[in-house]
Amino acid sequence: MGISNLRIVTRESPLALWQAQFVRARLQETYPGLSVGIR
Repeated sequence: MGISNLRIVTRESPLALWQAQFVRARLQETYPGLSVGIR
């Protein structure tokens, strides 16, 4: 049993959101079954 959901908490600046989206994309490429949300 592993982690299936992950939340990235970030600030709302354009750079911070871009970085969070970049990390989410890399995580989903590496772990296809992982659900990653950004807040």
